[in-house]
Order: sequence, then structure tokens, then C-alpha cells
Amino acid sequence: MIIKKITIQGFKSIYDRTEFSFDENGLWKISGPVGSGKTTVGEAILWCLYGSVKDRTGGELISWGLKKCEGIVEMATGGHDLVIRRLMKRQGQGEMDILVDGEPLEYTDKRSGQQILESEYYDVSRTAVESLCIISFNNFRSIAQMNPGSKESRQFIDDVFGFGIVKSYIDEAKVHVSSLRDEMTGIDAVVRSLEREKFRLEEGIDRYRSMMDVPSDEEISIRKDIASLQEVMARADGDSQRRISGIKSEIAGLDTRMSACTAEGKVISKNISLIEGGKCPVCGNHIDPGVIEEYKERLSAMRGKYKELKGERDEMAKDLDAYMKECSAMRRDIGTKITSLQSRLQEISMHKSVEIDGYETRIRDIESRISSEKARKTSIEMDMSGWKELYDILYGSSRSVLMKHYVGELNNNINYYMQELQQPYVITFDDRFACTITAFGEDGISPRSLSTGQEKIVNTAVIFGILKTLLNGISFNIIFLDELTSNMHDDLRDITCEMLQKNIKDKCIFIISHAPIDETPFTGEIKVKIAPREEDGRLIQNSIYRMERYEKDEM
Repeated sequence: MIIKKITIQGFKSIYDRTEFSFDENGLWKISGPVGSGKTTVGEAILWCLYGSVKDRTGGELISWGLKKCEGIVEMATGGHDLVIRRLMKRQGQGEMDILVDGEPLEYTDKRSGQQILESEYYDVSRTAVESLCIISFNNFRSIAQMNPGSKESRQFIDDVFGFGIVKSYIDEAKVHVSSLRDEMTGIDAVVRSLEREKFRLEEGIDRYRSMMDVPSDEEISIRKDIASLQEVMARADGDSQRRISGIKSEIAGLDTRMSACTAEGKVISKNISLIEGGKCPVCGNHIDPGVIEEYKERLSAMRGKYKELKGERDEMAKDLDAYMKECSAMRRDIGTKITSLQSRLQEISMHKSVEIDGYETRIRDIESRISSEKARKTSIEMDMSGWKELYDILYGSSRSVLMKHYVGELNNNINYYMQELQQPYVITFDDRFACTITAFGEDGISPRSLSTGQEKIVNTAVIFGILKTLLNGISFNIIFLDELTSNMHDDLRDITCEMLQKNIKDKCIFIISHAPIDETPFTGEIKVKIAPREEDGRLIQNSIYRMERYEKDEM
């Protein structure tokens, strides 16, 4: 990641638009009075890259009295040319624009845009930049005092030593284990729900089976209604049969009487024929024809009687037919009601059987699903066991195994710089990144027992040792060391600067120190001065930066 230039305006004490170019490698000194804005340069680089500065709020970064600040960084990273513009406001949402090889980068919001930058384009981690490249030693967290095995130590090793790929595997294994655990929790919930449903269905089966033998109130009521209707029908049948039988008997009597009238009328008609022939119908002798009128009267009377009987008989037959139809309609109506009630009884019985069959079918389906879910859980448990084993291996020993490949060279490089700094300490890191110190014939000196100046010397050697060990892995062209040489005596300060100039090439190295430093190893100097001015009736402190290259005498 090569930073070519940053442009800053409205950032802390940088009120005016100010450019910083990093196109000339070498050792540079940043000088100026206290509070003039020397440290601001390093913070500006971090803000341009990441949109935030550790332990600083957004409002603390905007120049006093201003409502916004703007930063632009031009850089080459990951095989691409990037231009990132940031605008931060005291109120409202800020802005971020990203150009990749001259084309706008698409993203949903600033957070996602930053994630894309750090995951897809930046080829140096933020931890490496903040821990090794842009350091304020006043706020520096000692590398030598990191607790072995702590989250901070693991993160530092992953980011600085390039073990991020292992961390990604660890995270992936952790995600898989968590996902499988969630899936098993879901399966347990499904099985519990199915078992509750099975229990409810079994209760339903027991209830319906008990109902098969014990009729319900509805069934009892229906059976009573059927019996009542059957009783009504039987009683009606008895009454109607008796009445019909009586009517038929009367009709039969009338038929007999009509037959008698018919027979007697035939006799009278025959006698009339004999009388008309002059013969006596009794003895066959000659008879007076005048007698015929008597016979005709008798025949007419007989016909009148027959007609009367027939009318009575027809009326009685008509009543009988109407009554029989009425009885038939009543039987049909009662029969229909009985059939309907019997159908309802059958329906209730069938419903019980169907419910039992349905419950049994559903129980079989549930048992099959429970068996399937439990089999799936067993399979997931086996899968999760494998992922947990992988996670435990990667989490527990991967860093230690990988560090063994680095630690020998790392310790050699650190102690090389200790010798360059003419210090008596021997620094040793083990594969857990635990630091031990030997000096003056005493082993096991605790890093926490060092004075502030001694700790700074140790950390300087550690940082340079890591940089030398991982020079190809930390492709960052800026090393910004704020207050590196404070608390050092003059000779050690000069030795430190000479060592930097001699051993770290192809980088812009910036050193901030209030104490005088020999200019010999430096390429040039950034001079910062305070230029107070009045703005909106207030006196503000504005930092002015001027880069000067030292003229070296050619030998």
C-alpha cells in the first residue's frame, strides 16, 4: 500500500487546504513548537485511510469553529490506483467517494464501502499500520507487554504476521459450529413440537374410542326421537288398519246389496218381458198386460235403490282412497324423519371412525418425521464434532505452529537492532509471543519492570525487528514515529536515527521529537509553525507546514 499524497482541510489545527506528498523516501524530521500540529500529520493519514482515529471522536478531529473537514488520499494498493475523498460534518451524515482506477466504486453506505476497501483493496491490515507504521509513543501499547494468548496478542499476530488466513478458517469453523448448533436447536424445537402434537392426537384417539361404546348426548337424543317416531308410526298403522278394515267391510256390504239389487232387477226385467208377451212369469199362462206397470214400478224402485247404494259406495271408496293416501304420506314423512335421524347416527359413528383413522395416520406421519429429524440431528452432531475438532486445533495451536517458523529470525533481527542501539538487552519471543528479557547476566526480566525509556528502546527494537522479518508482508511506504526519541539521551537518540536511516530503505520515515537531533542521517525536515488568525471574531490556531530538503555535501 503506497500512499502518494494526502490533502487535508479543516482537520484539527489544519484549517487551510494543505497537501502532503510522500514521493521521496528517506528519513524526515518533523519539527515545531508544542501544539503546533506535528502529530496531526500521522492522524490525518489514518483518517484518510480509515475514516477514524483511535481514541478520537469525530468532533475532536474537526477544526475548532468549523462545521466540517475534508480529506483526500491518493494511493496505489492491491494492483489498483485509488483516490478516496472523505467529508466529515459536525451535524448530519458525512460523505465518502472512492475511485478505483478512475472508476467510481459502488457500495451501499460508508461502512460497507470501508469494508470493501479493507477486505478487497488494502494489502496491509489496519492493526499493522497502527501498531508498526504510524505510532504515537505517548499512547503506544507496548508490544513487549502484550499478554501471551490474549485476544489482543492473537489479533496482533494474525494481522502483523499474516496469519489472517488461519483466522478466517477459525472464524469459518466457528460460524459452521454456531450454524450447526442453531440448526440442532431448531431440530430439538421441531421434535418437541411434534411430540406435543403426537400426545394431543393420542389423547384424541382415546377420547373417540371411549365415545364409540358410550353414546353421546346427541346420539341418545336421536335414538329417543327415532323410538318416538316409530311408536307414532306403529300407533298410526294400527289405527289406520282398523279404520281401513271397517271401511272396506262397509264397502263389501254395499257391494253385496248392490249385487242383490242387480240380480233382482234382472228378474224383474225378465218378468216384464214375459208379461209383454202375455205370459204369466209365475205359471206361464195368459196374463193381463195391465199388470206390467206394477213390475215396471218395482224395476224403477230397484234401480233407484241400486243407484243410491252405488253413490254411497263410491263416496265411501273415495274417502278410503283419500285416507289411505293420507296414511301413506304420514308414513313417508315419519319414515323420512327416521331415515334422516338414522343417517345422522351413522354419520356420527363414521365420524368417530374417520377421526380415529385420521389421528392414527397423522401419528404415523409424526413418528416418521420425528425419526427423520433425530437422524438428521445425529448427522449434524457428527458434522459439528468434526468442525469443533478443527476449530480447537486451529484456535489452540495454529499460531504457535506458524510462529515457530518466524520466531528464530524475529529474535535474531530484534537483537541485531539491540546491538545497533548499543543496548545490553537480549530479547526473546517464544511461539506464544511471550517476551522474556535478559540483561547484565540476569534472566527472566519482566517487561513491566522496565522504565519508560528502557521500554521505548525495547519496543523500538521489536518494531524494527518485526519490520525486517516481515518486510515483504508489510507493504506500507510510511513509518511515522511520534516522540520516538523522547526520554533517550543524546547519543542513543542519534544512534537510533542513524540505525533507521541505514537499515530501513524504500520508505518515508518521519520522526517527531522536541529534543535536538543531529541532522546528518535526515533527508529533510517538515517545519510546522503556528499562524494565529482571527476568523468570525475569534482567534484560531492555524498550522502551516513547509517541507525542506537538506543539502548534503558530496564527499
